[in-house]
Amino acid sequence: MIAVVVLLASLVLGSLASPADVVDWTAEEGFIERSTLMLYFLAALAVAGDRERLHAPVWIALAALLAAAAGRELDWHKTFTGTSMLKLSYYLGEAPLRHKLAALAILACLVAAAAYLALRFARSTWRGLRARDAAAVTAATFLACMVISKLVDRSLTVLAQDWHLSISAQARSLQLAVEELMELELPALVLLGLVQLRLAARQVDPVTMQAAASHPTTPPRAATAMHQEEAPPAPEGLPRG
Repeated sequence: MIAVVVLLASLVLGSLASPADVVDWTAEEGFIERSTLMLYFLAALAVAGDRERLHAPVWIALAALLAAAAGRELDWHKTFTGTSMLKLSYYLGEAPLRHKLAALAILACLVAAAAYLALRFARSTWRGLRARDAAAVTAATFLACMVISKLVDRSLTVLAQDWHLSISAQARSLQLAVEELMELELPALVLLGLVQLRLAARQVDPVTMQAAASHPTTPPRAATAMHQEEAPPAPEGLPRG
């Protein structure tokens, strides 16, 4: 539901607002960009602090990916490399070897973190989707919004460079609105997923306690002792036991 609301809001913003206003709101130092950055850092701190439900490998991988996303919003990768670490041209260019090795190491760690989370939770998320679990739906929505935002980000560039089409200012403002608001939604979905996991855990605990109370178990030794105490005495003249 939240994804639909954000998409509709971005379409309305990009269609009705002037291109100059949209560019101003979605600029690097604009309101939407700053809000996205703060939400990413807040989500990383929330993940690192929720160690009761997220064990060490999970929260470390999640926090690393969220911190990397926040760093991308700050263009730290461009400050270090001058371009994107995902471009092959950077590694084939004239950048210092130590910079290339550092970029490869960081990229390898992030890929490993993403692969670990995918292998760890892919099946359980799929089962949760089939059961309409709220946290699983939020995780799937996160992935869908991330893919859509990347496609929207590249769409007009491909049309302009590869197809040599003229792109109007209104079309670019619509692209910026959809892309930036969907990127703003991503850390918000992470926070929403953490809340949903916490609520689900609170609902499971009372059910587990109630089930345990309705089926009490008696230790074997205690049961034997109680049986011996309650057994009637044997008649005189007969052996006991």
